[in-house]
Amino acid sequence: MSEPNIEVVLTDENDLHCFKLVFRAKHQELGEGERVPLEIMLHTRQAFDLFHQLGQCLMDYFAHHSLELLKKIGERDEQRRLLEMASHCVRSYQYGNSATDLAEELADAIDTFLATGEPQTLQGKAAKK
Repeated sequence: MSEPNIEVVLTDENDLHCFKLVFRAKHQELGEGERVPLEIMLHTRQAFDLFHQLGQCLMDYFAHHSLELLKKIGERDEQRRLLEMASHCVRSYQYGNSATDLAEELADAIDTFLATGEPQTLQGKAAKK
């Protein structure tokens, strides 16, 4: 998918000497949808430096957001685990069993999750399965 407000043009096809970047930027004095072209000329080395810096920024961006996504997945998994424990505990009481150990474990796990927002340790999850 091409970005209509960004254009890259090779200005010297024989030497690969220079690139022209054109950004069509919004300007507060222009009407809605009108843009001002901003042209930047780059030599080959500058273009490679720009590409390298953009790549590094993208890697940093994805690394940061991947960690956030993994944390959200971990929180969702912990919420599901706690709901399953709550369901088992309530079913136990439904059938006349006194599951005080399960109720205590569930309450402690929920309190920890609500206080910290962090999932239980992997060891705790493995012991439950």
